[in-house]
Amino acid sequence: MHQQIISFLLLLAVFFSCTAPKQNEQPLGEIIDESLALATAQSLLMAESLKDQPDRLPQTIDKDGKLVTCNSAWWVSGFFPGVLWYLYENKPTETLKDWAVNYTLRVEDQKFTTDNHDVGFMIFCSFGNGYRLTGDTLYRNVIHTASNSLITRFNP
Repeated sequence: MHQQIISFLLLLAVFFSCTAPKQNEQPLGEIIDESLALATAQSLLMAESLKDQPDRLPQTIDKDGKLVTCNSAWWVSGFFPGVLWYLYENKPTETLKDWAVNYTLRVEDQKFTTDNHDVGFMIFCSFGNGYRLTGDTLYRNVIHTASNSLITRFNP
C-alpha cells in the first residue's frame, strides 16, 4: 500500500510539473508577433532576391537550402503573392504592399489558363487577397477572367 501511495504521488508530481505553466514562459501573443515579424523579414528578403527576375516566383527550398523558383504557370505561383498579402494584412506597410502587388502581377497571365485546375490557387491566393484587401477592380477583373477560363474545364 505504501508503495502504491508513493507511486501515485510521483505520478501526480510528474503530471503537474509537465502541465503547470512555467514562470518564464513567453506569452502566446508575443510568440505570434515574433513569428510574424520573422516571416515578414524573410519574405521581404525573398522578394528582394528576385526583384531583377520578373518572370520568377518562389517555389520551394531545396535540400541544400537554396531557393528554387518557378514561372507563373507552376501550380504554386500564387502562393508567395498570397503570403505577402497576408503579411500586409497583419501589418500594413507600403513596402509589403508594393511587393505584394509586384508578385501578384507576375501571375496575371494565368487568367487565361484553361488546361489545368490549379488556376484557383494561382489567381485567388494572389489576386483574390489583393482584391479583398484593397478593393482594386483590376484584381476583380482578373479573377473574373480567370473564372471564365476555369469554367471551360467543366464537362457535364
